[in-house]
Amino acid sequence: MHTGCWERVTLICPRCRADQGLVLEQVFDTQDDFILEGFLRCPAVTCQAQYPILDSIPIVLKDMPRWWQHSSLTGTVGSTTPLRDYFAALDTTDPNRHERSRLLSTYMEAHYGIGQPAEPILPVPQAADYWEQLIPLCAAG
Repeated sequence: MHTGCWERVTLICPRCRADQGLVLEQVFDTQDDFILEGFLRCPAVTCQAQYPILDSIPIVLKDMPRWWQHSSLTGTVGSTTPLRDYFAALDTTDPNRHERSRLLSTYMEAHYGIGQPAEPILPVPQAADYWEQLIPLCAAG
């Protein structure tokens, strides 16, 4: 989002539709004249809704948790801790969050060695032995 955008465009809060435009609350990352990561906030005292800026795009939606559940951006939540915390809080409204967390942990563990430890299907230390035992199980099922 270009920093000069605020002079030309007023973004209205989709939750309360207050007359005041959203204000730039925090900026975490910039490049030249672009805000890459940050937060917008509704200035209405009764609302105070918060909206993220991801990869220079403000995400201003009425139902952020629902959008987040169906979004393909779930792996791209920004590089700063406040943005990760914001999206982690949205995940608490997802009834399938535990299953999705376990699945994501499997991929994260395989790629980066982080996350919740995944239970191996077969406790075999050698890869060749593992596949020799796993393939018959898959063929049988």
